[in-house]
Amino acid sequence: MKNIKLGLLEFGNRHRDQSSMHSVLDVLEYAERADELGFSRFWLGEHHLFNAMAPWSSPQMLLPLLLQQTDRIKVGMAGVLMNFYSPYHVACDFKLLANLFPGRCDLGFANGRPAPRIGRQMRCEQFAEYPDDFTERVQRVATLLHDEHRIMEEEQTMIPPVFGGAPELFWLGSSFRKYPEAIRGQMHMVKSTFHDINSLNYEEYDIIARYREEFRAQHGYLPRAIIALVGICQEDERRLQAAKERLKKQGKGTITPNTVVGPPELFLERIDALSRRYGVDEFVIFDTNERNEEKLESLELLSKAFQLPAVGSNSARLSTPTYA
Repeated sequence: MKNIKLGLLEFGNRHRDQSSMHSVLDVLEYAERADELGFSRFWLGEHHLFNAMAPWSSPQMLLPLLLQQTDRIKVGMAGVLMNFYSPYHVACDFKLLANLFPGRCDLGFANGRPAPRIGRQMRCEQFAEYPDDFTERVQRVATLLHDEHRIMEEEQTMIPPVFGGAPELFWLGSSFRKYPEAIRGQMHMVKSTFHDINSLNYEEYDIIARYREEFRAQHGYLPRAIIALVGICQEDERRLQAAKERLKKQGKGTITPNTVVGPPELFLERIDALSRRYGVDEFVIFDTNERNEEKLESLELLSKAFQLPAVGSNSARLSTPTYA
């Protein structure tokens, strides 16, 4: 198998016999160990839930702490619910963060929608239904970050630090089919398999190839194409059965075919097949284990199975690409 990069997606969900603040501390420990074991990315999800156990609604304030406590892993959000935020504000915050931690800040955009009572408070507006200007808001962030000279001249607007680096941008969706928008905004793409059980049935090899070539023709380098999966990696059969039962309960009696639950060998087999089918070499895993010790064990198993560049290995320092 060619070299595969593995990243992680984290929502902060943990078991109910600890406080939500304890869950935040678990996430910090989880990120630190992922960094040591050679995982490529550590992304936090934004969810506005009516749940006293939720560790956060928006995790943005955790990003600088995670970046400070790790050395190599890229850290970011997957993703910001852009229908409910000012593009100017998002560009300011993430550009500053990207320059405090060069080459390690990721900014993903998601078209999710919280409950209307939360949406009204997030936008400080009264509206009867969600306005869907997601694409326009995302492209505005990209323009503010990538077209500084024109914005300064035409709009007298600056995003400090002026002419500094920008975070890497990621268009999140259930397919790669909106790749023209990603190209327009100079964004990498992530295909989530969480929300559409048929998402892995889409034949998108040719779409990904067109995306990459058209992106390179316009921007001068190849973008990342990433697939995100739900997965639980365990070797203990008893724990695997318990995990499957929990997932069945959450899925109303079934486990979606996109979910990988099993030993490292199963992950190697499934990810190798997806890598060949789609022509991608990076995956993001959402581990739904509820206890940190199990999530940490899963990290160890995956890092060893995929021969990730853990601290102490010959390739322990991940290189940061220089883009034109």
